[in-house]
Amino acid sequence: MDDIVEKDRTKLTVKNYEAVAIVKTALKRKKVRSVKLKVTNSMAKSCIYAYASYQGYLKEKKEHEEAKRREQLDKSVNLLKAKRAKQLANLMRRTQKNINQKRKSIDSATGGSERGRWKRIKLI
Repeated sequence: MDDIVEKDRTKLTVKNYEAVAIVKTALKRKKVRSVKLKVTNSMAKSCIYAYASYQGYLKEKKEHEEAKRREQLDKSVNLLKAKRAKQLANLMRRTQKNINQKRKSIDSATGGSERGRWKRIKLI
């Protein structure tokens, strides 16, 4: 089969394989080489149909590959968004931690809020 149908040029389905086999056996029975064969109208229609189906297959294959690429791109974008969100969450957590530490140091430097409460109670 490799002499007629190249593997990289067609999708070899059962239908295509049968069509090629019919052509090969018909040529062998008539003892005619493909160069001397006269093309009939039905043969021309079959060739046009085969070409159209092959073009359809190529289009379908291209669309499938594009869909795969699009899906992978969406997956990558979502992964990057999640990574960035995690980084921002860590940054916010660290910022809040620093702010809380600064507040504690300011409260302890001014004497703290508990110290003032006890002072008021003693004065009363």
